[in-house]
Amino acid sequence: MQRTALICNNFSGINRSSSVYSSSVITASDMQNVELFATEVNSGVGIRTSKGNVSVCRLIPEDENVINIFESIQKGVTHFFVHTENNSEGKIYLFSPSGGTLELKVSGLSLTSVSSATDVSQGWSDLWVFSNSEEILSIELGNFNDEGELEEVKMMELKDADERDVKGLGVVIFAGRLWIFDGQVLWYSVQENIYDFSTSNAEITTSAGYIEFVKNITAIYPYLGTLAVFHNNSSCLISRDEDDFSFYKTLDFPGGCASYNSVVFHGTELYFYDDTKKGVFSFKQVINGDRTLGNNIALDIQDELFKIKTSIIHSIKTLSVVTSDRNEVWFLIPDGNETNSLIMIYDYIRKCWVKRKSQKINCFATIGGVLYSAGKKIYEEYNSTSFDGEFIEAFYKCTPLNLGNENSIKILSFPPKVTLDMYYSNSFYIEYTKNYDSMSSKTRYVKAKSLKNSLYFDIGRWDLSYFPRKDISAIKSLPASFFRTLQITLLTKNPGDDFCIRNIEFGKIKVKTV
Repeated sequence: MQRTALICNNFSGINRSSSVYSSSVITASDMQNVELFATEVNSGVGIRTSKGNVSVCRLIPEDENVINIFESIQKGVTHFFVHTENNSEGKIYLFSPSGGTLELKVSGLSLTSVSSATDVSQGWSDLWVFSNSEEILSIELGNFNDEGELEEVKMMELKDADERDVKGLGVVIFAGRLWIFDGQVLWYSVQENIYDFSTSNAEITTSAGYIEFVKNITAIYPYLGTLAVFHNNSSCLISRDEDDFSFYKTLDFPGGCASYNSVVFHGTELYFYDDTKKGVFSFKQVINGDRTLGNNIALDIQDELFKIKTSIIHSIKTLSVVTSDRNEVWFLIPDGNETNSLIMIYDYIRKCWVKRKSQKINCFATIGGVLYSAGKKIYEEYNSTSFDGEFIEAFYKCTPLNLGNENSIKILSFPPKVTLDMYYSNSFYIEYTKNYDSMSSKTRYVKAKSLKNSLYFDIGRWDLSYFPRKDISAIKSLPASFFRTLQITLLTKNPGDDFCIRNIEFGKIKVKTV
């Protein structure tokens, strides 16, 4: 009879293509509302229930739904714009998180359920440009006209040199110009004048113009001194000639993008979701300057990506989240659920995916260094033990443990032990499923001591303080068992449940060959 020990202090995210359960790493076959964190012990990575969110604005009328939220920095001040729609019109508000005020700026917009925006600096003014695919407008807060009247909002009635209406999505700034696409046409404004799309002269390098493609454009994004232009199954780059300053496009690349908001720049890479391949790819720049398509980083979340319906593909949202304690890429996955939202989060540091389930939201954005989301309300993320008072289950379903052999019998001679962070309640459930038989599942409640709701005090002199270390831990035993294959699931079932696990230890496992 063989005996072995298994001590793991390195958890990972969802892994369905090359799952691992060993001393080096434990992956998850599925997880929800659980995140990875650095234990700071031997480069360890633990798992803990992630924080929820809380409403920070209840002033939005009940008949309105938030379509999008945006950050705009004007004259060094950060502003929070909110785009909503009801059954009759779209609106734009200015929201102040600190003051708790919601000021109506624009009403009477068309109902499109989509929007995009960008900041524009024209030297003499800072503007915010918004488009819902039908109307385009700019907002310059605190702007007064020549008559001394407050004139912050300007509706942009744009025409190109051929007298065609310029409208669409994906508004971006590139080469000092405003770029807008619709269908197969990509327009660009006069340099340093976003209101002029009609002045066109081949001899004037600052003129406006347009580029027509043979396929519909789905997204555009500035990338390393070029403009990336996407179709649903391919992409290309727009560059500027160094001699005559004209724009030209490269040959097509194989990677396409599903919609205008399915692309995000994070770190040094441009990530985009290709619905034709059901994958998330990135541009890679090689030594000679050519760009190639990176590997599909979403092979482990194919089940979630297949839930995306073509009819609601524009509901995908992406966001680069870089804060004091996070380095992530968020993907809002439209799965048709009208009650909850599914967010797949790519942990950029550990190169793996985790899953977040929240109340129904339509968008998210980082504004003033704070992560917000919005649906019927505006929420601040990662600051509550619930989702605005609603409990949503958290679980981490470990990859099945079989020690590399499905047929041998494994006996846990000693109960497995987990090391818990005592600054969490650590009130949760553990479920054992033997030999892939769901009928064999047994669940046990685990409750550990906690330092919550405790009074801390220091010792020593006035200028010296000694507080408890933040890494105070507790060890809790799990049930012993025997099995061929064992799947362990850690989960919460009730409001107030949570866990924070630094490692798991199997002291002695007997392996009996049958």
